[in-house]
Amino acid sequence: SQRAGVILYLAASLFGGYILTPNEVCEILRIGKNRLYFLLQTGIIKGYREGNRWKISEQAVYDYIASQSHYT
Repeated sequence: SQRAGVILYLAASLFGGYILTPNEVCEILRIGKNRLYFLLQTGIIKGYREGNRWKISEQAVYDYIASQSHYT
């Protein structure tokens, strides 16, 4: 619906891109879920919980990659 599109647009602009699930982040970073949850719980990757589910912004993944890169 149009309303859902507006909500996705607002979320993307507020949170630095799309909101990703833990499975998507694991695929992008090629890490396991336990490692991802450790990174989230320690704040190394920024995310938030919605109920019992983690949500991670696309920008948070980019920031983590940049922080791990030796070329920045």
